[in-house]
Amino acid sequence: MIISVTKSLEEYDATFASREIEKFVIEDLSNWWIRRSREKFQSGTGYQNGLLRFILLELSKIIAPFTPFLSEHLHEELHHGTTPGTVSVHFHDWTRVNKKLIDENLEKEMELTRKIVSLGLAARKDNKIRVRQPLASLKVRSKESLKIGKESLNLIKEEVNVKEVIFEKSKEELSAILDTEISPALREKGWVREFIRMIQDARRDAGYEYDQRVRAYWFTEEKALAETIKREEEFIKKKTVLKELRESRHDLKFAYDVEKEQELEPGGKVWLGLKK
Repeated sequence: MIISVTKSLEEYDATFASREIEKFVIEDLSNWWIRRSREKFQSGTGYQNGLLRFILLELSKIIAPFTPFLSEHLHEELHHGTTPGTVSVHFHDWTRVNKKLIDENLEKEMELTRKIVSLGLAARKDNKIRVRQPLASLKVRSKESLKIGKESLNLIKEEVNVKEVIFEKSKEELSAILDTEISPALREKGWVREFIRMIQDARRDAGYEYDQRVRAYWFTEEKALAETIKREEEFIKKKTVLKELRESRHDLKFAYDVEKEQELEPGGKVWLGLKK
C-alpha cells in the first residue's frame, strides 16, 4: 500500500492514492485482519495489540496529506498517556518501505485464499444457507494446480464454515461447489453457532464490556434444541464470556438487562435474558 500510494502521489494522482488507502483500511485491515483477529484482541494478546498500534501509526502518516486533522487526532490518541517522540504527525518524514517484510508468494497465496472464500460464501448465499451453519465440504475446481498451505486451508474452512476443502482439476476457471446436505450433527453445530451469536448480540445491546462475565437465562419448547444447548453449555459459556448459563422460563418479576427472542432456524425459537 505504501509503495502504491507513494508512486501515485509522485505522479500527482491523488485520486488513485486515496482509493488504495481506502481499499487497504476497509478490505485488508478491517474486514479481514481485525475481524479475523477479534478473539486474539479480546484475550489481550500483546503482540496483536502492538501490531495494530504500529499499523495505525504508519497509517496516520500516510493519510496526513489527505485528512490532516484526522491524522493528527489519530496520532495524539495513539500516544495518549505518553510523550511522543515527534510532537505532530506532520513533523514525521514520509513513511519508508521495508522491502524485507514483503513476501510476494505469501501475498499471492492469500489473494487466492480470499478469492476461494468469496466464491464459497457466494455459493452459500445462492443456496440460502447461513454462514453459521457448518457444512461437510467445499469443492474447489480450477484449470491449474492450486498451491495452498495448511494455514490458508484452515482459514478457508473457518471462513466458509466447512469441515473439508477438496481441490479438483477441471477445464473450468476457478469455481467452488458446496456440499449442501446437512446431517443432524451439522445441524446441531449450526444451532450452537446461532445461539452464540444471539448471546453476543444481546451482550452488545446491553452495553457490556467485552470481558465482563454475566449470567444468561434461556428457554425453548424444542426438545432437540434444548438438549443441544445443555450438552454444549461449557463451550457456549467460554465463547460468550458467561459465568452462568441456565435454562429458565421467562420470569416477569425478574429485571433482565436485555431480552431477546429469536429463531435459530425456522420453528426453533429461543428466548434469552441477560443479567449482570
